Amino acid sequence: MSTRCAFAAASFVCTKCGKACKSPGGLKRHRNAHLTLPSNSARPPANTTNDNPPEGNFDPPPSPGPDPPPSPPPQPTCISGTPYDTDRYDLPRGAISPPWEDRAPDDDSPFESRSEFEFAEFLYVQEEMSGAQIDRLAQLLTGLYDGVDPPFADHQDLYATIDAIQQGDIPWQSFSVKYTGPIPEGGTVPVWMTETFEVWFRSPLGIFEKQLANPDFEGEMDWAPNRIFKNRKRQFVDLFSGNWVWEQADKIAADPACHGALFVPGVFGSYKTTVSVGTGNTEFYPLYSGIGNVHNVVRRTHHEVLSVMTFLSIPKTTRQFAKSKEFRKFRRQLFHVSIARILQPLKPHTKKPHVTRCANGHFRRVIYGLGPYIADYPEQVLLTCIVDTLIDVLSTKAQRRRQELK
Repeated sequence: MSTRCAFAAASFVCTKCGKACKSPGGLKRHRNAHLTLPSNSARPPANTTNDNPPEGNFDPPPSPGPDPPPSPPPQPTCISGTPYDTDRYDLPRGAISPPWEDRAPDDDSPFESRSEFEFAEFLYVQEEMSGAQIDRLAQLLTGLYDGVDPPFADHQDLYATIDAIQQGDIPWQSFSVKYTGPIPEGGTVPVWMTETFEVWFRSPLGIFEKQLANPDFEGEMDWAPNRIFKNRKRQFVDLFSGNWVWEQADKIAADPACHGALFVPGVFGSYKTTVSVGTGNTEFYPLYSGIGNVHNVVRRTHHEVLSVMTFLSIPKTTRQFAKSKEFRKFRRQLFHVSIARILQPLKPHTKKPHVTRCANGHFRRVIYGLGPYIADYPEQVLLTCIVDTLIDVLSTKAQRRRQELK
């Protein structure tokens, strides 16, 4: 099947300036971006300087009323989260979203049947059978039932089928990190220099797509930056009402290919609630992630707004090497390398839109970005690679709060 874009003629012409657009949505965005304000008519003077006014019954001129409140600034129409159809055209406002595809009751995919699913559940969940035993069982079933293939060829076939399940939570993955610097030739070699550190994570792209498509969030998400005013004073309510999102939208709008896209900033957070594994030299602590489009009210009440994305590995060592420059540098590098590796799936879609289904059922072209990272002061130091003792302005809780509000 061809993936080339179909040609679209620019047949929608602006009556003001003559610019031709390819779709009604493009024409609407053009008009909103080039508003023509009506000119105010000259107001007659409220008072006259004539000392001898003509006689007669004249109504006094109306006194000028209070100045109207200033209109809020226009929305950034280029990054507006416009719905998108299967033919790659913008949909008009109020268009009906395509229906959600309900799974058929007899649909057991990726398994061939219900019995095959239960067989996989028995081996993997209940018995926790090893890979070698699964391979042995497949050979035994082949011998017992001549001419009939077993449900799974081997343990790798079983695992691949389980991983192909679309329902449920996003699968966990892992990678390993090891120190590759110089090792001392004489004396004691620290354990952390020879040990391999494992990092477990889930795809941030999968997490964000699942949160965007959650029907529970319909009506509780922002598709474009906004500015809220009350009594002529700007109100900062959610992330999309702040200045940072507007600045990011302006940068994205510099690329015409991104016009009409939805900006989705990732929000991250972590804290040192460590989880030790056995008696080894490694501790893990969780890193959470979510999308910044969700309103704060939902973020405080819904458990799926933030999801565990990663268990970061924290190497440990003996007191002898705990304060060495090499160990402290390795801990920082391990932290930053791990996060860079985990966020790699988002990188291509920070510039090129990625079509994703959203909570209201519509498809939108999404541009991802890295938003706020919520952390305590020690982790802020680790994130920014600064020296702890040199930051006096953040030495107390009250000072930190004041600094965050500036």
